Amino acid sequence: MSCLHASLSGMSLTQPDSSREIPHKPEYDDAVAEAAQLGAEIGADYPGLWEPDEVVAANLRALVETQVKALAPKPAVQKGLHLLNAFLFVVGFVILIYAAGNGSSNEYSPNYGRDMSGWWVAYWIVTALWIGGLWLTMSRWSKRGQAHTGLVIRIQPAMLDAAIGAFSERKVDALNYTADDAATEFTPGGPMPAPQPYGVSHQGAEQLTAGWMRFFGEADAVVTQFTGDGGIDAQSQHYIAQTKNYAGTVGVESVRELAGVVAADGRKGLFFTSGTYAAGAIQFADRVGILLFRYDAAAGSLEAANAAAEAVFVRGL
Repeated sequence: MSCLHASLSGMSLTQPDSSREIPHKPEYDDAVAEAAQLGAEIGADYPGLWEPDEVVAANLRALVETQVKALAPKPAVQKGLHLLNAFLFVVGFVILIYAAGNGSSNEYSPNYGRDMSGWWVAYWIVTALWIGGLWLTMSRWSKRGQAHTGLVIRIQPAMLDAAIGAFSERKVDALNYTADDAATEFTPGGPMPAPQPYGVSHQGAEQLTAGWMRFFGEADAVVTQFTGDGGIDAQSQHYIAQTKNYAGTVGVESVRELAGVVAADGRKGLFFTSGTYAAGAIQFADRVGILLFRYDAAAGSLEAANAAAEAVFVRGL
């Protein structure tokens, strides 16, 4: 899944400034382990297994950043620091008032003017108290911010890597999927599609295809967005299917088109039609491993049109 890793590496993550060295702390190790576990859960639960890599990359990044904010919230300003600054200000103000009343002389000197030494002493005391409180506040805030930055720098990549790894493992497993041995009978994964006495529309035929896929074991089979009679009509974790709802003959060109989509997508291909298949279409499907089926919506029946499809009736999909 190098493409997914490339998509993620090409996108900027919201990383804090790490230009200065952040010292390692033992408590980071537990946080990193927890982040990796959460990341693996994100990757394992992400629903869009067959979405484009760039979409998966953006969505995983957003999910990880949300979890990082919950796991390592920004430190709040401590109430105690505000109270300390307020206390120091009050003390300084009291000293200033006291100095105004007692520390300076009200007598006027022709040579030196009014004696203001008490005021200046009080002023510098108040200033020193205020600067000291401000320095203490900023120092504590800087340490807390540095610790938060160090934590985020470590847990965000760990969580993202774990999410990518878990998602990639799921996709590799899906791409390498093979059905059970043909000698093993399958357990239906859903009800057999019911007969449709009046036939089905094109959209109804696609629903029928997804229903047969679920019956043969692909429980997550669903119809894709309706696009007329082209493209992929139903899909599951392991298969993509095309449906031709007409009484004509499916030629080799249609099967070849599906084979091209299968090659690009990675999942295995199924072809369903209410008509028949040309000999060339069957031969080509056998060569590339596409399973051919013929359905009768009114009768509620399905039959295999090539050897690979025949095994499905024993082993399932």
